[in-house]
Amino acid sequence: MRIEDLAWLLSALSIFASYLNIKKRKICFVLFTLTNIGFIWLNIKGKLYGQIPMWIVYTGMNVWGYIAWGGRIPLPRWFCKFGVHDWIRFEGRKNGKVWVTKECSFCSRVKVVKKS
Repeated sequence: MRIEDLAWLLSALSIFASYLNIKKRKICFVLFTLTNIGFIWLNIKGKLYGQIPMWIVYTGMNVWGYIAWGGRIPLPRWFCKFGVHDWIRFEGRKNGKVWVTKECSFCSRVKVVKKS
């Protein structure tokens, strides 16, 4: 595939990712990240070094957007040994009381946040 054809393909995929973003689909951030990596590679091949930092920042912002929209980036279980937990919030009723708990998706540790 020629570099110019790849640039057109990446542009089309990026436009499609924008459409998915409008429809509030988290997968758009994954697609944006992949196309941005492709644009980074194209700029390296084309020796357009001034655009590379921009695409790197865009890639970081897409990862941030994915996480902010509730995306989960799986980490190894041993991260919990260092205090890095991936808390999931649960709410429920038991014996007429409202319980709010958090559970780590890695180590299954549970914390009671609030009882009322």
